[in-house]
Amino acid sequence: MKLKDILNEIEISRGITVEVVGDQIIVNGDKLERLTLTYAEGTGNLYRGYLFAGGKQINLSGGSSGLKEFLNAVNKEPGTNLIEFMKKYGVKVTSDDFDVS
Repeated sequence: MKLKDILNEIEISRGITVEVVGDQIIVNGDKLERLTLTYAEGTGNLYRGYLFAGGKQINLSGGSSGLKEFLNAVNKEPGTNLIEFMKKYGVKVTSDDFDVS
């Protein structure tokens, strides 16, 4: 691994490594395929974000803090449309409600 590659890799909470390489987002060594946002059912509050890469599910830290940390790692500018931003990297964004009771 070259020094340039090490400098581009960022480790966020939960030991998740994130790197933007060309037109791909690499998470823990695998290409990110999907970002799913789950909301606490009936509240509209973000419960957690989930990353899907290499056939594995990777859970971000809970609430909006984990998602914000991930988006900072991939250099998403505030105010930029999330779906359009992720589409540039071939990442599908989905959402779902989660029963937290």
